[in-house]
Amino acid sequence: MQSNEQIKNNLPTLKNNAVQLFELLKTKKQFLVSTMPKHMKESIDSIISTAHSLVRNDPNLLQCNPVDLLECISNGMSLGLRVDGFTGEGYIVKFKAKPQFLPGYKGLIKLAYNSGKVKSIQAKVIYENDFYEIEEGIEEKFIHKPLLIGDRGKPIIYYAILKKENCDPVIEWLNIIDIENHAKKYSKAGNSKFSPWVTAFDEMAKKTVIRKILKYCDLSPEINKYIGISEIVETGNKIPNEYNPETDDFSDLEEIVIDCETEAVENQTEQLKSKTKNLI
Repeated sequence: MQSNEQIKNNLPTLKNNAVQLFELLKTKKQFLVSTMPKHMKESIDSIISTAHSLVRNDPNLLQCNPVDLLECISNGMSLGLRVDGFTGEGYIVKFKAKPQFLPGYKGLIKLAYNSGKVKSIQAKVIYENDFYEIEEGIEEKFIHKPLLIGDRGKPIIYYAILKKENCDPVIEWLNIIDIENHAKKYSKAGNSKFSPWVTAFDEMAKKTVIRKILKYCDLSPEINKYIGISEIVETGNKIPNEYNPETDDFSDLEEIVIDCETEAVENQTEQLKSKTKNLI
């Protein structure tokens, strides 16, 4: 991250990039509308405004090429997700000099619903003073009764429930030790004050169990592509040079956590840019 002094020195560049992005959003408005799901088209002005505000209020993102930022916004919109940073649907994060669109945990849930193959998908938390019973094996049991009045205590288990038509519910869960070990393993700055595991632990934990259960959803190759790329991006690993969204399914990759401050993207594929190659 840049220091306040560095940001101050770069202020003219940041302002110029903000203006350029705003102009691009206006001139490419019809293109963005053409990529969006029908139900979002009437809200295009507010969606563009909040996306611009997300970038404008983040000096680190303003250092990025405005065309690359427009590509990130377009990628989120094409999936039917708001790229605003506060609904939990989609974010833009900077890795080295490149911005990257990443779906949030609420975005992953929305994608599952929008697939038409999911009846219900939820992320829940069991607190230490709640009543719960968990049994695994031939006769599985998972019961959670939240404490309705009084102090529920600290979170001890995060779980996700998936319901599909004509299928038994599926549950994936991790206890708090599993979650913390997961964060330490995949986040180089898990204890840093800038790490999302410090600033947004609850959301990160829910996203982890949601991604565990998405492998049961039979999502489209397009959605699996962004889930897979999100996971790869968040580890700092390279995206394969040969990537085919029609045949490559990343849904079974091990769940990876976000670390916006330290993880880096070494390479981006031409497929990532295919939808917005006409933006320049």
